Amino acid sequence: MCQQDLKSCSSVQELSFVFAVSCAALFMEMFLIRWVSTEVRIFAYLQNSILVVCFLAMGVGFLGKGVLRGNKAPLLAFSALWAFLTFPPFKETFAQTSLFLTVFDGLQIWYPGALSSLGASAASFTLGLFLSFILMLLVWQVMLPFGVALNSAFGRTSRPLALYGANIMGSLAGVWAFALVGLASLPPVAWGSLALAILFLVRSQVFSGQAWRWWIIPIFVLGGSVALPLNDSILEIWSPYQKLSVKQHTSLPNSFEVNVNNIGYQFMFDLLPSTVAAHPEVFHNSVAAIGDHDLPYLVMPNPENVLIVGSGAGNDTAAALRWGARHVTSVDIDPAIIEIGKRFHPEHPYDQVDRVTVVNDDARAYFRSSKKKFDLIVFAFLDSHTVPAYSNIRLDHYVYTEESFRDAQRLLKKDGVMVLGFAVQENFIFMRIQQMLSSVFGSSPLAISARRTTYDTGAVSFVIGPPDRLQRFRTLLPDGVVSVMISSPTSNSPKSFAISTDDWPYLYLENPSIPSLFAFLFLLTLALYFWGGRSAHVQATFWRWHSDQWHFFFLGAAFLLLEVYFVNRSSLLCGTTWIVSAAVVSGVLFMAFVATLLRNYLHINRHVLFGVLVVTLLLVYKLDFSQLYTLSYVPRLLAVALISGAPVFFSSSIFAGSFDQTQDKNLALGINLLGAVAGGFLQVLSFVWGLRALTLVIIMLYAAAWIATSIRGAQLTKKATSPS
Repeated sequence: MCQQDLKSCSSVQELSFVFAVSCAALFMEMFLIRWVSTEVRIFAYLQNSILVVCFLAMGVGFLGKGVLRGNKAPLLAFSALWAFLTFPPFKETFAQTSLFLTVFDGLQIWYPGALSSLGASAASFTLGLFLSFILMLLVWQVMLPFGVALNSAFGRTSRPLALYGANIMGSLAGVWAFALVGLASLPPVAWGSLALAILFLVRSQVFSGQAWRWWIIPIFVLGGSVALPLNDSILEIWSPYQKLSVKQHTSLPNSFEVNVNNIGYQFMFDLLPSTVAAHPEVFHNSVAAIGDHDLPYLVMPNPENVLIVGSGAGNDTAAALRWGARHVTSVDIDPAIIEIGKRFHPEHPYDQVDRVTVVNDDARAYFRSSKKKFDLIVFAFLDSHTVPAYSNIRLDHYVYTEESFRDAQRLLKKDGVMVLGFAVQENFIFMRIQQMLSSVFGSSPLAISARRTTYDTGAVSFVIGPPDRLQRFRTLLPDGVVSVMISSPTSNSPKSFAISTDDWPYLYLENPSIPSLFAFLFLLTLALYFWGGRSAHVQATFWRWHSDQWHFFFLGAAFLLLEVYFVNRSSLLCGTTWIVSAAVVSGVLFMAFVATLLRNYLHINRHVLFGVLVVTLLLVYKLDFSQLYTLSYVPRLLAVALISGAPVFFSSSIFAGSFDQTQDKNLALGINLLGAVAGGFLQVLSFVWGLRALTLVIIMLYAAAWIATSIRGAQLTKKATSPS
């Protein structure tokens, strides 16, 4: 009896440990994805690059011997990473990584201009890749201990399937722990403190030795960053979506500048007639005060109902009120930037509750849920600087699609006007937006550029509406204030380009193709695998895997791609938000847990499971997700969860059965995680074939997993029946 109690106690300790480490690993992973992508801009556009490195480190940790030699490397890596992204001049150097890599196609959108010579381009390219590899290496080193700790736990257990269930539930807890931290808008120093505490808690299973003196280094670095000033910022907020900072504007009175993820984003100006008249030295005259935010009201003066999506800190709302709008609906996805507008905007547009309704929601979600009709709809320079975890979709991708413009058109009154502002820096983007609007509205939009001044962006505003109204508008344009652009900004217009759709929502790609930088990212990851695998004493390299191990590899690649696909689809239907992503990932993990739990009760033939899985994926491929638009928000989210739940359940049932039967559990889990790394890279196929085609790629990966396990089964059967 006593021995049985000891076994029971040991099992509880094992489950608790795996749950805690898995929770900590997911929290650290989400922390690194968001933090590094915010401070080094290129990683916000290299979809899931940090996620891939985290999975690689965990996989290598599982493939090693379960012991991390030396107890300093993860702590020093954490300290270096924190110092590089926090302390100047390191921070400024690494922030320039994006600029160094502008020699690649597609990245010059944000950094126009070419380098002077081939040598300068080569030097820039080399430095950019070097800095990227340094960051990837540090992230890998920080995440490695978690894989090692789980490797050690699985290596000594007699209940691997139960431990795998604890691993899933711990991961689920980690996702929501970070989601709650994001909702609370805590700063990175809070995340870093939690992350350091996490490393400390798992130290006994990770580090071979107890050299306590090394812990003083990350504590000192973390503590030193708390004392750093906010430069000239008067406020810094980490919202659930992005990093926001507010600065006092030096050129204009009572005005402020808002930066997003260290990039200039928008200004908050006082353009009330009384202020303009009182400062002729700045504004010169009242006509010159017309800027991008005012242009819609030259087309539609004194509108009754105005919808502004991407209202931000309130500039467009303030302009609507100044120009006599009776009621304004202001929509923005980020609650923090709305609060900044309420607190700092000198005209206080959001305080006029009798004329302004503020809606904290995704633009596409609002388009679908609203029943109201508007005289004027304004797309207020929605451009995103971030990508949620587990997704290759930027927050603004689904806003600039043909279907999005049709959704917006549905909310326009018969003689209504839509104005879309965009900081166009590439010809194909100009032509793409122009052609999409023409296709939706049946007539060509006007493209207008306000004269660049201190207080306006000098971007392009596309105006679409009844042709007679637009013609009258052209005759009323203030001379010298705006210019009408009939074609693209330069004469070098592209001959052909793809239209952005909900299936191919990549506004910033000229044509379906894989940007060349992803090839170099793959090579860096491969180098990290071989270097890290050697230092962690990986037991088996991929050219020595047999068919059973390839089975787990393909399952990992397919599962991550399946997860990404449903995150993308849910973003379309429910809004591209971190909470929606967390909800879908949670649903996927929960279904995986249910499948694992039922493994001991449901013994379904593996080949049958593969067949049912392929059928459900084909149904998902054929499904028109737009049919769910008629549902309200919660039923729509539940419908996505139900649709994603079926293939996830069958996939997880296959994995649980294979995992239960394999002899080397650690090797199986490690290879499965490396498969997830491959799945992370396979996401880029959507750049070529579209998101829907990812379902067919997933089917091919599961087919490869089925072939691999069938080959292994045939080999074992032949071995068992052959004479000794």
